[in-house]
Amino acid sequence: MQALIDIDPKERLLVIPQSKIQFNILVEHPKTDWKRIEVRINYSPMFGREPSRYVITQKNEIHMTSLTEKMEIVARRLGEVPLGDVVVNVDGDERSQYLPTVRIMSPDGYFEEKVAETLRELEFEAIRLGGPGRPDVEANPKREPAQRVQVEATLEDHYDIERYRNDVAKFHEFKRARQYKRLLIVVNTDKIAEGVMQKLARATDPISLVRYQDLQNLASQFSQGRVSRFQVVAHLMAHTGFVDVESLK
Repeated sequence: MQALIDIDPKERLLVIPQSKIQFNILVEHPKTDWKRIEVRINYSPMFGREPSRYVITQKNEIHMTSLTEKMEIVARRLGEVPLGDVVVNVDGDERSQYLPTVRIMSPDGYFEEKVAETLRELEFEAIRLGGPGRPDVEANPKREPAQRVQVEATLEDHYDIERYRNDVAKFHEFKRARQYKRLLIVVNTDKIAEGVMQKLARATDPISLVRYQDLQNLASQFSQGRVSRFQVVAHLMAHTGFVDVESLK
């Protein structure tokens, strides 16, 4: 008898404050005869949420009951927090299992993690560094560690020339010490200043800019086998300027 959670308890769920999460718990019915299964989901005190309680009395052919939990992340601080645990009691026999850990991040940090995650879907090795005085993300194509890329990710509603200059200055600061071969800028907006596009067109440094939605689109095409790993690497690493994912279709 156990509770099967559709999220690995060892996994870190990335969330931002006030975001909503949902997870399913499959409660396995005992193979022996039983009358009543009580399920209690205890949340970390940090979330200020009362336990959720369920009672199962109906048997079925699959010998399992699915429970869905929804909650809003209300947090006073950032960092990693255990979500809680689930306790299953069958006719007085009680067992417990941990829920996953929640990693509560700032919106900027969350976006940097999502960019790194998307690059990993494209078969890059990518890790978020983040924080003051550090690149946002460091990445390289798998099995090509020498082709190291500095990735700067921005959530701003408008990517202007000042932000572009800051990202380029950051690249010049780190490229020799960390041996970066390229700067990849990922923006979460369609509003890219004309001055930025002009700078990119005339850039002599290896600098590329891609919209996050286009990076996700590229990852989707790659997972469907519509573009190859070679095409992905060439598109992100071999061209200076604006990365046009539409040209791959």
